[in-house]
Amino acid sequence: MGPRVTPTERVTSTSDRTGAPTAITGSGGDAVAPSRAPEPVTFTTSDGVTIHGTLRVGQAGPTPVVLVHQVGSTRAEWDPLVEKLGAAGFTTLAIDLRGHGESTSGTGPSPRTYAYGSFRDTDWRDTQLDVRAAADFLAAREEITAQTVVLVGSSIGGTACLAAAADDPRAVRVAVLSPGRAYRGFDVIIPASKLGARELLILRAQDEAMTQETGEVLDRIVTNATLRLVPGVAHGVAMLAEDPTQVDALVEFVRAAQPR
Repeated sequence: MGPRVTPTERVTSTSDRTGAPTAITGSGGDAVAPSRAPEPVTFTTSDGVTIHGTLRVGQAGPTPVVLVHQVGSTRAEWDPLVEKLGAAGFTTLAIDLRGHGESTSGTGPSPRTYAYGSFRDTDWRDTQLDVRAAADFLAAREEITAQTVVLVGSSIGGTACLAAAADDPRAVRVAVLSPGRAYRGFDVIIPASKLGARELLILRAQDEAMTQETGEVLDRIVTNATLRLVPGVAHGVAMLAEDPTQVDALVEFVRAAQPR
């Protein structure tokens, strides 16, 4: 079980006194430029779904971040965190899961239209393929030299991240917001048990009953887990608006994954 951080404890901030995120520093101590302008991208999953995302490339080298939204949302929900990470020079790729946003079509011998409202449990489990394809896409980009990735997911997006990370050692750290035991029949416990010594950050609302037990179980079964409690009942990325210090915590979590 990892260290438990309560809302009353001090959170190390990535901001200076003006509130601006602190940039990454290179080996010589020089500040690194913020990420480049957003770039719309597409890539194809192993089962033929076309995934749309927004890529912001930071300095060559730092481990990039894949951001995965919750049910019924889109990659735009991560914009505030992406801005913070981008200002610090980190590479980010926020994606629309299959059946959401722009990710509604596929290729292959039997192409179909994807709409999350008609998904079966098997369709939800297949969202882990979207996350794996995102990691493959980043690894193939010439300007991104790191071969590891940090996965950040909200609600069922966190489940998809853990399922993708379970058998992919490139995912060196995973952060989940409002994890559920089995959203839409998609189990989170078995994938989490395969993380080994990799770091897991768990954010959940202190008074949200449906995530309480799952958060505690994940904190117990993952060797290097940290559980952070956010006051209130907000779900997923809404917690970041309720308590902006959690944005700083996520930025620090990403920073700790970077090569020294």
